[in-house]
Amino acid sequence: MSKKKKKINTVCSCCVRPMKKILEQLIGKTTILTTENEFFNVNDQGEIEPIEIIDVKDFVVETSAGSFPISQVKGVSVDEIIEDIKLLPIKRSNCACKCIEDPATKLLKNSIGDTVSLSALIPLFALEGAGVEIIDVGEGIVLFNIIFQGVPVNAVLSTCIITRVGPFEP
Repeated sequence: MSKKKKKINTVCSCCVRPMKKILEQLIGKTTILTTENEFFNVNDQGEIEPIEIIDVKDFVVETSAGSFPISQVKGVSVDEIIEDIKLLPIKRSNCACKCIEDPATKLLKNSIGDTVSLSALIPLFALEGAGVEIIDVGEGIVLFNIIFQGVPVNAVLSTCIITRVGPFEP
């Protein structure tokens, strides 16, 4: 009789694996990537420039602006609405992020289909003062639509950086 290997959950399981799945689906797309502290793609004039995702291997995303560890990617946006983005299913977390990710996931799951106000640990950008339509919530990820400078945008954030989910009042 063979023994089943017990799957060990790590920080990579709840934080990196969900973002990796998103990035793999965006290969060939022009995106904006952000960490908790900065945008990956800022030009010499301080303007955000979209970059292309070229490949995703192991725990690294290769882009037209260089390669980055996926563990640092906390948000991704695409200047179009992509109808078939797949998220990993929500499962009870046993990871280091359990006390952060699980409550945010629960709040967001109850907001699917609603337009809400989000705050997150990322540089100030389109979220502040804007309503976001929650499209889906998966393991460690929230997918939403937002209108940014008149353009419909698909965006995802790691749920471990969500600091507030509130009502949106235009």
